[in-house]
Amino acid sequence: MPLQPEHKYSLTLLYDLALGTNRGGLTLLTTVGYTDEKHADISNLPRYQIPEYTGWDARAIWDLPNGQWSLTLFAKNLLDEIAVQQWRPNENPALTTIKGSLTDERKIGFQVLARLF
Repeated sequence: MPLQPEHKYSLTLLYDLALGTNRGGLTLLTTVGYTDEKHADISNLPRYQIPEYTGWDARAIWDLPNGQWSLTLFAKNLLDEIAVQQWRPNENPALTTIKGSLTDERKIGFQVLARLF
């Protein structure tokens, strides 16, 4: 198909661990994704080629034993590789605006979830 990478895949690993009746449960989750090089224009000219990209995300979720609280530590784009997701070539020099999008930079965070009902 035009404008699509020849190869694209992702691999997700999930591991659930029971910490005991007083400590709840822990879930570890990681995903690695790969997108092969692709072209930004149907002409498939080498100058419009978008390089390959590998992304890696990880997450640890701790569910407290009472079932009302959940704590999550996450990291998105662990490799901190910024890549072009898509862009629209513009050959007109009078139009200097380039339209496209990049992948997000590395983000590390903490999330608290409370189940009130």
